[in-house]
Amino acid sequence: MSDEITLRGCAKLVQDNAGSTNTVLQLLSLGQPDTSNTADPNCFRAVVSDKAYAIPVMLSLYLSPRIESGEIGPNKIIRVRQFMKQEIDQMCIIIITKLDVIAAPPKKLGVPYELSPFISDLTIMFGPGDAADMADDVVYPSPRNDGFFRITDLRPGMNGWVIRVRVIRNTGRFTTSSGIAVVNYTFVDETSMMSGVAFGDTAVSLFEDMQLNEVYSITNAKVQAPSEYYQVGSPYQLKFTKDTQIQHMSNIASIPQNTKRFLKIQELPANLNTIQDVVGVINFVGKPIDFTKSHFEQQRKPGNSTWMLASQVRDNHLNEIETFVPKKVREVGLIDDSLHGTRLGLWGDVAESFSATEGTVMVLRDVRVCNFGGASLNIEPTTSITFEEDLPEVDALREWHDNGGKNATFTLLSDGVFGASASKRMSVTMHHNGTVTISEMLKKTPAQIGLGELFNTIADITMIRTDTIGYNGCITTGCNGGVKPDNNDPTRSWCNTCKHTMSGSVYKYFNTYLIVIHSDFHRRYRIGVRISDGLNSIHCTIFDPLATTMIGLNATKLEELRFKRNPEFDTKLDALKRKWKLCCAAKIGKTGTVLYTITRAERHDNDVV
Repeated sequence: MSDEITLRGCAKLVQDNAGSTNTVLQLLSLGQPDTSNTADPNCFRAVVSDKAYAIPVMLSLYLSPRIESGEIGPNKIIRVRQFMKQEIDQMCIIIITKLDVIAAPPKKLGVPYELSPFISDLTIMFGPGDAADMADDVVYPSPRNDGFFRITDLRPGMNGWVIRVRVIRNTGRFTTSSGIAVVNYTFVDETSMMSGVAFGDTAVSLFEDMQLNEVYSITNAKVQAPSEYYQVGSPYQLKFTKDTQIQHMSNIASIPQNTKRFLKIQELPANLNTIQDVVGVINFVGKPIDFTKSHFEQQRKPGNSTWMLASQVRDNHLNEIETFVPKKVREVGLIDDSLHGTRLGLWGDVAESFSATEGTVMVLRDVRVCNFGGASLNIEPTTSITFEEDLPEVDALREWHDNGGKNATFTLLSDGVFGASASKRMSVTMHHNGTVTISEMLKKTPAQIGLGELFNTIADITMIRTDTIGYNGCITTGCNGGVKPDNNDPTRSWCNTCKHTMSGSVYKYFNTYLIVIHSDFHRRYRIGVRISDGLNSIHCTIFDPLATTMIGLNATKLEELRFKRNPEFDTKLDALKRKWKLCCAAKIGKTGTVLYTITRAERHDNDVV
């Protein structure tokens, strides 16, 4: 793992002016900018290391959701794909805009010397014999004897190259939501695969007819970092322009035929944020629901163009207008003979017209593997959907399903792609594993907990927080999201988690005791408790539906008791203060602390609740 770090990677980042790179570094720390500096709190600053030196960088606003989810965090090994750089007031400001997380070692690698962003400080990384700009030192590969380069040779900044490749994916022309014509490709040669894109009517018209499985020579395309989800093989992508030239060639046997295969559902977590082909048996078909999608339109404010910190861009130079776009979404469950299951999200007209039933074998081509509600699937504009197709993989899955496979026990990688709460996604059967003590869990580091860990323990609930026990919750089955008012329509509200829209307003509470519940809202529990095994204790949260089962009343009724000052309010909560066998989910929060959620509970006398 240590060998993956790019030698002199920090120096390369400082000196490289290409804007796209393949530099591998370790992310040492993350922190939000000082609020006194008027920086946007959603923009993170970080320190990256090449084991010898460590330098400060900024992370683009668009990386914030991945940071807040825990995907990007301290000690992670990252591959910087794109960045921006500018010298301001004798400082070198580096803004990383795209990166991949490729490993997660438990500790800092090496003993790097940490530098400030001042250029006078950064020069320590460069000896007197170094070039003024490391980009000038790049040595590009040479072509083969036949004059063609390999896919693995290509990198940004190269000129005069020609490759010969086979087309193994051509999505055909499609139009984005912004009305722009696009075609996506995948190419292969003897060394690797590579994605390609034609963007805009001119480029699409020139290159949309490239035939599948045919061999072409390509030159004068732009080599760039791919947009999210479209990296295959090579870390770069070919962007076709009006200057790009292609030529159809005779078949070359040494170039592989279409090597794409159907991914097993079990393999989805290892292929997040990629475009794949998947085949599975439908085991659940949900109803279409209304989904409110946020759409942001940025308009530049008048003024002189200048460079600035990424955290200041939105506040200082852009007007950002948020609108809510209504969508239809439907969830479909899929299983296969890897004994794993997942959820597929269908959108718009596809969601409304979907008519397949449970037990049908579904074939998905060019479907996106995403990390929303677990490892799940989401259709793209180019996704192809067929049923019971005449394929060996379909025949094998049909035979497995009809000969008892449908009765197997499955591990669900996602539960409610657009509606599951974290606690529900991580819930498991109580008797699957043995118990551990709270002391044993407290010894685990965030790196050991990783994306989340489940554990069973026997403990007493010793304290219950009673000042706030609930919130306005979504009406969607399986969703515990909170409801917020629609700023554009005071008669409607929407769920912060699944974006389901509903009628009515969210009411304020007088001293949190006045309960006014609209018929379209459900009052949901969110109860903070402390559990103890006699030696150590931790704070946990209990959500619905478990909290309702444990208490014996729903949140609306219990809060009515509190409003009426009925002593039964205290009696109901005090009844929880006893010994339980608990299943808990541990995960890393936004601030790096460990958060615990109780997902299942049994009274210790085995009286299941």
